Amino acid sequence: MDSGFSTIRQALTGLGAMRGVLLIVCCCGPIVSFAQSGSTKPDSLLSFELSEIVIGSGEKERYRQTEVRRITLADLIQQDALSAADLVRLIPSAYLQTNSRGESLIYLRNAGERQVALFLDGAALNIPWDNRMDLSMIPSGVVGEIEVSRGAPSVLYGTNVIGGAVNLHSRSLDQTGSLFEVQGQSGTQRNRGMQGAVLYRSAVATAFLAGNISSSDGLPISSNANFAFSQSESSVRTNTDRKLASGYFRYTRSLSDVTKLGISFLHTDARKGIAPESHLDPTTQKVRFWRYPTWLNTMLILSAESHMGAATEIRVTAWFGEFKQTIDQYNSALYQVRSKTEEGRDRSAGVRVVSASGLKDGTLRLALNFSTSRHREIITTYSQSKSVSEPSQNFYRQHLYSVGTEYRRSLSSKTSVLAGISFDGALTPETGDKPSRSGMTAAGLNGSLVGELGHDFVLHTSIGRKVRFPTMRELFGDALDTFQINEDLKPESAYMVDIGFEKMSDAVSGGVTFFARRTFDTIDRINIVVDGDKKRRRVNLDGSRVWGVELTGSARLAELITLDGHLIWSSPVAFVDDGRRPMNEKPQLLSTLSIQARSRWGGTIRITSIMTGRAYSLQPDNTQSRLAESLVINIRGALRKYFSPSRIFVEAFAGINNITDQLTLPQLGLPGPGREIHFGISLSR
Repeated sequence: MDSGFSTIRQALTGLGAMRGVLLIVCCCGPIVSFAQSGSTKPDSLLSFELSEIVIGSGEKERYRQTEVRRITLADLIQQDALSAADLVRLIPSAYLQTNSRGESLIYLRNAGERQVALFLDGAALNIPWDNRMDLSMIPSGVVGEIEVSRGAPSVLYGTNVIGGAVNLHSRSLDQTGSLFEVQGQSGTQRNRGMQGAVLYRSAVATAFLAGNISSSDGLPISSNANFAFSQSESSVRTNTDRKLASGYFRYTRSLSDVTKLGISFLHTDARKGIAPESHLDPTTQKVRFWRYPTWLNTMLILSAESHMGAATEIRVTAWFGEFKQTIDQYNSALYQVRSKTEEGRDRSAGVRVVSASGLKDGTLRLALNFSTSRHREIITTYSQSKSVSEPSQNFYRQHLYSVGTEYRRSLSSKTSVLAGISFDGALTPETGDKPSRSGMTAAGLNGSLVGELGHDFVLHTSIGRKVRFPTMRELFGDALDTFQINEDLKPESAYMVDIGFEKMSDAVSGGVTFFARRTFDTIDRINIVVDGDKKRRRVNLDGSRVWGVELTGSARLAELITLDGHLIWSSPVAFVDDGRRPMNEKPQLLSTLSIQARSRWGGTIRITSIMTGRAYSLQPDNTQSRLAESLVINIRGALRKYFSPSRIFVEAFAGINNITDQLTLPQLGLPGPGREIHFGISLSR
């Protein structure tokens, strides 16, 4: 691990020496919901980049924005983010939760985290063993844009996308030239980070190299938080320290006017602790006293696109990944004596092939998605006499596949419809020491209608059905004897519908979307007692239902003052044997509102409020407790100057998150951070 930090530290130092400047990398920001008024760029088959998963049509660019929301670099840089987890608040209808495993996970419209697919440059980013990714382990310096798709998913995304898709695009320059950047920042509890990047673009090639190192002593505790167990007299949350180093490289090249190739490589090396659940008494309940001494993720992504005449294009994206994670389990919050160790390794590969053909009145797309992964799990048990049992080793494998087609037809110059169908499947040829399982298959459907009702006023609606197959961990993992395996676990199937209206203009833009999702056989967990031992078990509920309304908007209040925000109100309900109950950890209300003022001399100040409404969490006896509602206020100020002789931009920034030290409680016993202060400087040339 130390070698990983030193290597990237040397690379960043070398970058500064090479050009004699430091630069800042900040790469994620608020959502840009709509194209600017008057934007009529055609959605040509020749226009998209290698890193996209294109679901648009031959319509105006603003019509595509009703299907895919974009968060651009211009807004992302204001977040001073060290990881992608710090960017989630910018996504409408998104909710970030750090669970009892210490993973920062994203929910869209109160869909489960395993129902949301994450992509990097078009390649699946979720760890196959559990079909989710810890966003706190993704360096923000990699990301240049975020695309978010909700509602009925396109068949191009493949399987397990019933809750939406988030595609992270790496950075690139819009024009030929080069850019060098570095940023350094520090803050509360020695939360420190440094990021550096080099970007280059010529007429035929682009290149991007980025590095990141960060560390923290832990999360600050809100003065309003109460801890019943597993917390010492300290201002730092128990066992929440972390270190991370990462490197990223991407290169694309046009071989001809009709062919382009690309390659990406990402490596992340981290270690961290996770907060124990403070509401559980460790003398009577199972509490996760865990540390991750090893967290390694490596991805290689290959991309190619070729145009076959003026109307047909084929794109191929292939990826290869290896993920290694070690969990050390301790017997108390002192973290001195290990009781068990779980070593996991995932090796995976996948490919997506998409063809798009322009027909007389529309566009036909065909998609093939396939991925395979193998998980090795080694469990070592330690006794109190410090002797070690013979490690147990098991292998698990899963294949996922999807074939589908979509056809979009223009009904008029202002209206188009889309219809799609897919066939998805999952196979588990290796099941370790668990019983074998037969394959699972399902059909998917999606359709949409987009039309212009008047000047800068657009109607969009979609409907669809999709299935999520259980992950290998849900089927076979016991999480160091925390879960009892359910051999009868079935896939989830969801029906989705939404209808919305968008208003687009230079001064005011906004939209309202009404949505509903009905899921059958929803996978959830309950607490049970097995031979006197308390455990958890995954079960299929009768189903669940979420319906609600989403609002987005932005306005220019004055020449230098802007207001933007988003809000979602929903009713998330699970159907159980004795009726219905609220879904666990799914807030009824989420709202983010920001106001920003700029000065003519380079200063900016931004104030953001984040409101989280009523939600519930599961108690050990399977009853629910209501979680605390919260209103968090953040403030950031910056001063940016350009020095023309050296062509260097310098920005100094500072911010306070959670100014009022508000208690936030995304999950019972796992409060969020209290007041955090950060400051830093960036330079670019």
